[in-house]
Amino acid sequence: MRLRRDLLGITLTAALLVAALYLFSGRAAVYIFAKASGLDIGYDRLKAASFENIAFDGLKVVEKKRGIGLAAKHAVIKPSWKTHPFEDLTIDFVLTGVRFVKQAPGEPEAFDTVSGLVAAPFNSRWTYREIKGRIQPSGEKIIIKDLAAASDDIRLSVNGSLDHKKNALESDLVIYFSQGLTKNIPEELTRALLADEKDGWKSLSVRLAGDYGRPSIQVSGKLFRLNIREVSRP
Repeated sequence: MRLRRDLLGITLTAALLVAALYLFSGRAAVYIFAKASGLDIGYDRLKAASFENIAFDGLKVVEKKRGIGLAAKHAVIKPSWKTHPFEDLTIDFVLTGVRFVKQAPGEPEAFDTVSGLVAAPFNSRWTYREIKGRIQPSGEKIIIKDLAAASDDIRLSVNGSLDHKKNALESDLVIYFSQGLTKNIPEELTRALLADEKDGWKSLSVRLAGDYGRPSIQVSGKLFRLNIREVSRP
């Protein structure tokens, strides 16, 4: 089974971006950070840049090496802390009108394999009304809490952590498919893997761990649990 690195690369890029835009707020600092981190960061307007609120219109971020990233019509980032800055730091973010972007042509969308279902939320065809969540920098890790993405036909929730220095990932994903999308999934996969949700939606629970370029993947379904130690790179 092959799990496209687009999924993990976009998640990592988004998490690093949110932390970086807080720690390096301001037009010149964003430019410097982009150069140092191998990201292309562009935006139409920097509406606010302070320790309490950062807001963009027309934000686009692409990782140069892989040519993948995201574009959002609006982005708001709000940090908070319990005592003084950078102690117990929590960063909340809300992106609206979001789509994932790829410079290189992607593989055709498919719903007839487990890897296709797992990669589906990161296809560039979707426009998410909103992606919101919370991250907490903790040592070398970035902890992702309650990330939720919502569109008309597909939804995603993510909790986990990323250690970009060790290339280590631990993440739990739940992917939700609308009734319209479920019709494209083979009945045998639907019966075995997808759980019933409200209003005809179905869900798929996934656990990813290890090297974020070659993670192990565990898919839990109604009939069985699939555990693959290592997912090959494309």
